[in-house]
This record gives sequence, C-alpha cells and structure tokens, in this order.
Amino acid sequence: MPFNAPQLAAGFFTDEVSRNSEMKAAIEGQAPFPGANWIHSFATFRDIASALRTSLGIEDSIARVALKANLQRELLENLVLLTEKGNDHIRPAYVWASFARKHLTGSVDDRSQMSSKYLRGVVLYSLSASRGRYLVSQFVEQALASGEFLEYSKGKASYESTPLVEALFQLRKSIGRLRYMSRDSEESIIAFAAKYMDVAKTSEDVCIPNKDLLIPLAIADEEQNVVMLSVAILKALDGDNAALHTIKLNPTSPLDTEAERMKGETVAIEDVRAWIAGWTSEN
Repeated sequence: MPFNAPQLAAGFFTDEVSRNSEMKAAIEGQAPFPGANWIHSFATFRDIASALRTSLGIEDSIARVALKANLQRELLENLVLLTEKGNDHIRPAYVWASFARKHLTGSVDDRSQMSSKYLRGVVLYSLSASRGRYLVSQFVEQALASGEFLEYSKGKASYESTPLVEALFQLRKSIGRLRYMSRDSEESIIAFAAKYMDVAKTSEDVCIPNKDLLIPLAIADEEQNVVMLSVAILKALDGDNAALHTIKLNPTSPLDTEAERMKGETVAIEDVRAWIAGWTSEN
C-alpha cells in the first residue's frame, strides 16, 4: 500500500482527539475516562444541539434564551412607564395615591376623611394615570404560548403549570385591565382632578365621597399589581422564585365591601373546574 501522508495525519489527529487508547482502557476498567473528548455520535439534529450546549456550557435552548431576554426587556420597559425618579431614587408612581388608599373606609355611598395632602397625592397621581394604556405584553403572550416555562411531571407524564406561568397569566390579565381602565376612565379622571385641585391645596382635613375616589384608586391598585408581578417575574427569570410565593395582589375594588361583593359575583377558574366536575347532560 502506498504511503499517504495526509491520510496518516488525519488518522493520527482523530485518534488523538477521540483519545481512543484511553477510552478503551477506561471501558475495560483499567483507567479513568479521559476528559476533553470532543468526538460525539449523532443520530438527530437534536443530538447535535444537545452536545454543543453541553460542551459550550449553554443550559437553555437558543429559543428559550431569546424569549427570556425579550421578556425581561419588555417588563423593564413597562416598569419604566410606571415608575418615577427623584433624588436618585426610583419609586412606583402609584405611591402618590397610597396614603389616601389607606384612609378609604366604608362603602360606595360613604365619605372618607383624610389630610388634604393625601388628597393632593391622588390629584397629582391622576394627572398621569393614563400611562397604563401604553403598557405592552407581546412577550408575556409569547412566553405563555410557547410553553417554555412549563415543567414536565414524570409522575403524571405531562407538562404542568408553575408559579412563574401563573404569575405570567395574572400579569397578562392585570395589564389588560389597566390598559382598559386607563383608556376608558380618562374623562372621569380629568373631571376628578379639576374638581379637587383647589380643595387639595388647603391645609385642613377633607371629607371626600368614596365614589369620587374609586376610579383613581382602582387604577393605582392595578398599577401596583402590575409592578409587583413584573418585579417577581424578573427575579424568577434570574433564579429567585421567592417573590412569586409572597405576592398579595390588590382586589378588584379599593373598598373592601365592594371587593367582597364583586368577588362573590365573579366566576373563578376553581368555580368552573368544580362546575365541570359536576356536569351532566341535564345541565
């Protein structure tokens, strides 16, 4: 057989990279398996991608990495809309209305007494309460549709929801509700600000009809829900799931009595599941 230098060199390189002699000895139990063996056998494209992720230290698929990055950017941009900066400190805009919220008592037909400065905070907040209409949820929707954040249960042999997925569902709902309220209540918010602008400038306590406070405070509550959920999801995407388990969202109304009434009249997912479980053809 004629001497073929390129073929001999190629064979030597393959043997060196694959560590054939060391692998043979390891299989026979005579030595440990060698490291840095870059020779892989592939059956499918998925095998190739898996080997590259392992060798290069990539834990997630490119699709998941891209979705995660886009989702993080979207949530951060939403938070920019819902926060303010002063004295090098960032705070959520809803804080302006939080003090009045704590002094809201009684039912819709009652009045709440509070310091004029708390009312002034609500008026100032209401001047920019339309910001919620500009929130986006494109990648929240994509994250839910992709199924990337579901977890596989070996025991049930199926993919199941996670606290992160549940938070994404809730965030989608809260963003939709905030966009609707910010857009639909614009005239009412303007009327509220005009009505109480001068009253809020006084230095005395004021007594305000609860029905006048409901809309601006309800918008502030929903803004707070969006902020809390967004922060918890961002932390979870960075590996910290603690906030997902401690969120306490605001109810659908700032008034406890109204919130309880609305809760009693609103169909929840658990209600539908129970209804389906008891379903018969006679229903």
